[in-house]
Amino acid sequence: MRGLMRRLLKWLVRTVVVFVVLFLIAIVSQYASHRYRPGSVIEVELDGPIVERGTATPLGVLNSKEAAMNQVRRALRTAEDDPRISGLALKVIDPEMELAQAQELADMIAEFRGHGKWTTAYMETAGESGYGNLPYMVASAADEVSMMPQGEMNLLGVSMRELFARGTLDWLKIKPNFDAIGKYKSAGNIFTQKNFTASQREEDDALSADMFNHATLCAPPSIARRSARKTGSRPICSTEPNTKISSRIA
Repeated sequence: MRGLMRRLLKWLVRTVVVFVVLFLIAIVSQYASHRYRPGSVIEVELDGPIVERGTATPLGVLNSKEAAMNQVRRALRTAEDDPRISGLALKVIDPEMELAQAQELADMIAEFRGHGKWTTAYMETAGESGYGNLPYMVASAADEVSMMPQGEMNLLGVSMRELFARGTLDWLKIKPNFDAIGKYKSAGNIFTQKNFTASQREEDDALSADMFNHATLCAPPSIARRSARKTGSRPICSTEPNTKISSRIA
């Protein structure tokens, strides 16, 4: 019994020593990889899903095509006050993000630029297979934007679509019964209406217009004029309304 306990104790000690050595190696390698000289450039690549928080677990390491907002935020805020960092090189490849994330990224880049440091962005395309508004919004926050010659500039307006199932329910002889506190409580309209009510159209119109205005106010005028010449359309910074609301009746 004593022999078994002695072997178990030795195994535990060896395991702890191995973990301590690996931890020290990780700290030393991280310190060595983060040493940089004056005039260095911070590089941020946006490709794949944009998540709110990254993770240091092996699962997070294996997912290389993932950018974490907290890591980008910490890196830019640290670099903007570091005299050894002279600028930011942003690569916008194929990010998957929401409007709020694009706005925050653009604000962080503008704040970094406000500390007297240059910023440049590279894009392979802006909406080759879909909307290019959000990637372009983030890239246009930099001083200059470069795109490969084969890239496409697909900047579109904002649209909203609502589904109404009241016609289907009537055909099935089902009578929906929903209560709403106010006229703008339109969650139950999908079941109770066949088309937009005046209040629902008003709130959807206001939301889509607000989203469009947020997108169009992010691009600097010079970049917007260049994009307009390339696409043959009006600049993305134009304040003319370009929203559309449509309904689909089931």
